[in-house]
Amino acid sequence: MVFMEGMTEWLPASHVPAVSALFKNKKEAPKTPPIPWAPSPTAPPKVSKTNVSEDKYQNGLSLKLNRLITAAVADGEISDLERQVLIRNAQEENVPMDEFVMILEARLFEQRQVLFAQQKEMEHRQQMEKAAQAVQVASMKVETATHKAKQDGNVVKKCPACGAPIKAIATCCPECGYDYSADNGTSPVERLNAQLSAIDNEKASGLMGKYLSVMGAGDQSPEKIEKKKRVIMNFPLPSDKMGILDLFIACASQAGGVFSKNKLGSAYKTKAEQILSKARIIMKDDPKLFAEINDLANKYKIKA
Repeated sequence: MVFMEGMTEWLPASHVPAVSALFKNKKEAPKTPPIPWAPSPTAPPKVSKTNVSEDKYQNGLSLKLNRLITAAVADGEISDLERQVLIRNAQEENVPMDEFVMILEARLFEQRQVLFAQQKEMEHRQQMEKAAQAVQVASMKVETATHKAKQDGNVVKKCPACGAPIKAIATCCPECGYDYSADNGTSPVERLNAQLSAIDNEKASGLMGKYLSVMGAGDQSPEKIEKKKRVIMNFPLPSDKMGILDLFIACASQAGGVFSKNKLGSAYKTKAEQILSKARIIMKDDPKLFAEINDLANKYKIKA
């Protein structure tokens, strides 16, 4: 800015002709050409944020001090010697002691959490391995026992008539006398009557049984009555509709009417109720049979 006589205000030198004329003939100095063999100038390397976080652990402490802390808390505990070394290095770096203690305790807590999670994971893995081993051992024991039982012919199953345990090689039930070879070609009613007849043909046991047998009432002994009741109540229900209907008529007719005083009447009635419950499920798509079995249930006063 310049000011001359006759001017009313300060103006830039380039706006005053008398002043700007003094610089018109001045030439600019030539620029120095670059040296042919000199490398092109490059910007100084920038320090990445990753390097900063690695060097400082984002806590303001030096790399050396952070590494010492990492080594000290590796086992989740800090010994007196380790604490003294850490405090001495923090004092040499002029780190405020209260801040250093907070950082140290935080790092120790984090490491303990990591160790605790690792311990839990290890325990869980060990438990899973033990459970898998136990299942494998149990499976091997079952397979061994089954194989041995098959070799000995002692595989145990249940009688379809009375539910008593029987051997696989048996042809009849030792409890109720049910003959497994008689199933083919016979109706459920015939099989039930055959089982009851087999009980009647058994020899009387005990003084009372022998006495009743001599008196001609062997089939009414308490022991045989109980066996017959078990046979009736545990007799397997047929799967076909006509078999269900025939067995229901046989059982329902024995449960009431003139047979109401029969000692087996309660067992027949219970069996008839079981058959009726199954029949109403199986025969619901057959209106004719459904109505017929309901009429029979009303006639013999059987309720499911």
